[in-house]
Amino acid sequence: MIDHVFGATEFRVHFWDVENVQMIIDFILVAGMTLTALMVFFILKTRKTFSAKLPALFFASGFFFALYYYAFAHRSAMLAGLAIIFGNGMGYLMGPTMLFFIRSLRAEKQVIITKYLKHLIPFFAQWLIISLPLGLSLIFRPLLSEYGQFLADIGDYSNLVENGVVLFYVWLSWKEIGRTEDLVRSNYSSFDHKDLGWCKSLITGIAAIIVADSTLSIYELIYPPTEIIWNPGLIIAILLVVFFAVLGYRGTMQSRILLPNFLLGEESTEKETADTRSYDSLFSTAEADKLIANLDAVMRNEKPFLNESLTLGELAKRIGLTDKRLSELLNRHMSTSFYDYVNAYRIETFKEKVADSSNDHLTLLALAFESGFQSKTSFNRVFKQKEEMSPSEYKRSVSAIARA
Repeated sequence: MIDHVFGATEFRVHFWDVENVQMIIDFILVAGMTLTALMVFFILKTRKTFSAKLPALFFASGFFFALYYYAFAHRSAMLAGLAIIFGNGMGYLMGPTMLFFIRSLRAEKQVIITKYLKHLIPFFAQWLIISLPLGLSLIFRPLLSEYGQFLADIGDYSNLVENGVVLFYVWLSWKEIGRTEDLVRSNYSSFDHKDLGWCKSLITGIAAIIVADSTLSIYELIYPPTEIIWNPGLIIAILLVVFFAVLGYRGTMQSRILLPNFLLGEESTEKETADTRSYDSLFSTAEADKLIANLDAVMRNEKPFLNESLTLGELAKRIGLTDKRLSELLNRHMSTSFYDYVNAYRIETFKEKVADSSNDHLTLLALAFESGFQSKTSFNRVFKQKEEMSPSEYKRSVSAIARA
């Protein structure tokens, strides 16, 4: 027993030896580089469109970030130079890429490519002025040594500027997510299979890492690192590896999220957003009232909302309208979206089923599915938003009234 205790103590001492710490860091960085390289290969190999391949840039940036700190830990000027040439200043690339990847969910390549390239001008300028000469100064010493040293000395300051640019694009990306969600709700009655969760995770994760990186950059300005292994930047490298591992897993498990042409498919309403639609009404008041009555009759009698994948175009065909005209009718004359309109019928159907005692043997989720919802998550969210209580709370209230 004593031998085991001393053995454990000795293990703890050796575990935190410099060589062991170095080995752990090497393992994390190499595993991260391997993972990100595989994700880049997976995306480029399986995705056919330009916009669908954009996420490869995020994983590529993670690869070169990890490579730099691997080179730093091993004092390899060659590897560090290559990592800087191909990976330094990736924030100027990742920010616009993040924004235009989200925009590509509702726009074709020719719509976004020109604007996207304009947003990349700072990245190319930074690459020519900073990344290329700094990398070359490490690979071909003493070439550009004085300029390279100058760039290294102001590295933390330039990093803070770069991080500020990324955070600006994070803000723009969140606004773009909101526009995209509004567009989805205008065309689809169910939202989960077109979930933007992967994009939100991407934006949130990048924002958190950028804030942490900026904090450490300020720390390094106050307390310059002296130890090769304990460079604070290693913390960011490890965080980035973990983040991309989670992101890659979610992207692989939800493969449609990495394919940005899924949102509208064959729908034509991407050209009919609130920003571009004419403000002149397509209907007179009398025409609108007649169409609303017809629409409500179709919903009550034919119950198309029971189809969990009902789209704006499909419902429009049932009442003899184009999707543009139905969208106009819902938005301007009924003050609702297609998503909210259809789910309101689903909620009412669910409430009717809950009130029917013959359904007491069924679970709430079963009743939700019978009412047209396709998942527990979307059902709970929609119900609570409309009724200001959970489905189980509603059922208890109905039961209490029935017993009274």
